[in-house]
Amino acid sequence: MDPINSQLAQLPSTTALQSETSQSITNAGSQSAAASATLGADFETFLTLLTTQLQNQDPLEPLDTEQFTQQLVQFAGVEQSIATNENLETLIALQSSNQNADAFALIGKSVSFSANEAVFDGQSINWEYTLRSPSQSVQVEILDESQNVVATLPGPGSVGANTVTWSGIGDNGETLAAGRYSARVTQTDPDGSAQSVATRLSAEVLGILLNDGTPTLETDHGNISLDDIFRVGGNS
Repeated sequence: MDPINSQLAQLPSTTALQSETSQSITNAGSQSAAASATLGADFETFLTLLTTQLQNQDPLEPLDTEQFTQQLVQFAGVEQSIATNENLETLIALQSSNQNADAFALIGKSVSFSANEAVFDGQSINWEYTLRSPSQSVQVEILDESQNVVATLPGPGSVGANTVTWSGIGDNGETLAAGRYSARVTQTDPDGSAQSVATRLSAEVLGILLNDGTPTLETDHGNISLDDIFRVGGNS
């Protein structure tokens, strides 16, 4: 192998560059500018070596241009991958911007979200749940932060959406201390089998927290994600 071809062989593999670009697309990172600069530098080196080799070739034994043509095609493929990555980054940024706008529009609105834990501050808590089939009975257990059952009450058993209200009274008949409590809803079917039922809460969105560009909604019952929202009501 002559010195020029030896230097060509030492150029970064276009397959490796394509792999790096593909990884950038997967991670939706901001590395496309660096990848583009690296490709540009490698391409300039390639053209310099190609021009030098063509200028110094033996007229009686012209070089086989197949290798150079293949390299040009590969460089074009990597350049296209980088352009695709840049377009994806733009789309992701737009999507994130739209998601943040949607989140800020919820401030002051009441939202229903998946949760079983709520903050008791002296005001009654309304837990919501949905029954998909007829029930013989529904039992609601209220647990404290140590997961001790502190209150037990019956819940509505209608098929569809239901709400159970807990006023903060424990099984001992006394009002419990302020703090975080969770609800465990169990449905007993007509055949006697029991199954747990997921619960929801409704609360006003007080503000928005942005963590690495991802919005989180602030409520009296804690912070929730947009994915947890079941329903959006009107202004509180």
